[in-house]
Amino acid sequence: MADKRFWRIQVFDSLSPLFETTIPASRITSNELDALLRTLTAKHSLDDDEIVNAHLRRRPRKNTSKPHPPRPLDVRWSNSTVLMGTCGENPHVVATAVDEGGRSVRFPALP
Repeated sequence: MADKRFWRIQVFDSLSPLFETTIPASRITSNELDALLRTLTAKHSLDDDEIVNAHLRRRPRKNTSKPHPPRPLDVRWSNSTVLMGTCGENPHVVATAVDEGGRSVRFPALP
């Protein structure tokens, strides 16, 4: 029997938890998970103007050696010891891959 994988979704204001839920990994694609993180970030931390501005195309930079700073709704993924995605600064949203016991795990790739 294959191990069941889940996503633990948490919203924090600094270190204080605001919301938490766990969903089966088989019920959401990687694109849908990114959209969920962006939606929760927008709900908990951005006003209407900031949400609109986060969706606008960026202007080209004259100095291309410097990357654009992250947008407030950019999702950043890490798979060093566990698979985790974050969005926002404060409040911020975290998605962590977990097993049935709630222990953080690595995924071979995003579902």
